[in-house]
Amino acid sequence: MEVNWFLPSQKLVHKVRTGSHITKMHDNAQTPCARMLARKDASKETKKCLRAIRAELDIITLLHEIFLCQEQLNEITKRKQPLVIKKRGNYASVSGEFTT
Repeated sequence: MEVNWFLPSQKLVHKVRTGSHITKMHDNAQTPCARMLARKDASKETKKCLRAIRAELDIITLLHEIFLCQEQLNEITKRKQPLVIKKRGNYASVSGEFTT
């Protein structure tokens, strides 16, 4: 979410090779959301939905939630106990429980 809604990136427009030298031309940096809103072939409903989602998002809250999830993952990896893997049909799934 952070990348799609808040971090702008430049896209390569074209590149020209002159002998061994390559010159690259990039467009102005925009977020993927801004690029979608700028498209002429995107429907009005899609643009309205994107604007509504963008208005609800808060970068500070999002980064805080990401940080908390990373801390939880770090705590899980610090545990010395192996994961319990249960076989269900043709697929193996990892349960949230740890063996003792």
